[in-house]
Amino acid sequence: TGGVTAALKMGFHVSGALFEKQSEVFPVYCASLLTIRAGVLDYFWEISQLNSGPVIFSWELQSYKLSPQDERSNITFANKACEWLSLDADIEFVFGNCLQKQLFPEFGNFRDICMLWKWSMCPHPAARKNRPSELVEAVKYQIGRKISVQAGGSDLFDGVSPSKMPSTGFAFPSRASASLYAETEVLTENDVLYIPNLPDFGGMLGQRDSELLISYLTAPYIRIPLILQFFASEDRANALKGQLSRECLLFSVSECHRFIP
Repeated sequence: TGGVTAALKMGFHVSGALFEKQSEVFPVYCASLLTIRAGVLDYFWEISQLNSGPVIFSWELQSYKLSPQDERSNITFANKACEWLSLDADIEFVFGNCLQKQLFPEFGNFRDICMLWKWSMCPHPAARKNRPSELVEAVKYQIGRKISVQAGGSDLFDGVSPSKMPSTGFAFPSRASASLYAETEVLTENDVLYIPNLPDFGGMLGQRDSELLISYLTAPYIRIPLILQFFASEDRANALKGQLSRECLLFSVSECHRFIP
């Protein structure tokens, strides 16, 4: 690990921006997990502030094109990490030729962990269809016009199109989104005013109450107290008998969003 450590000290670093984005819609029901998430975000933020060097293993920044031409920073990182072995690394070395596996196995382990981490948060629907049943074997790579990533008998990025990434950028859509319940795009409170027929949440809410609730969902920073107060009133508490109303309350309170304890 000495070579990797030396290279990281020269400014190369892994970005945690994708985790920060995707974890906004993670429902978390345990306060300690929120603290852990905050610690992870703080760790990557400090690294980004201390290091001005290239970002490595940043496949998400190229929309998972996995093109050999986009591996310059990874090749440079491998060269710096291999200086103590007097090796000249290339793309074949980065993605696991025999020499790398024999002389520098920890480099491959670090790369595979980053690859699986970034793949697990890929927002393209095709990436979720390619989930292997189990990862009992090492990740394998085939270099062609595109780098193929094989794990558990599956090509992890098969069918992933950089031009068809979700506009929201989330791998898993928010379950506390105003657009989800309104079944149309709702970004601001003004958008709610132009919805001709508001949802009734399974027959549990009238149009006026539905308008209030969906309006609250458009204000993420203050929506938690607003929605709790909304369902706490005597005339709306019975609405929680409906599944949609309960899910709206649950995910509004438990999704992380950008709140940091």
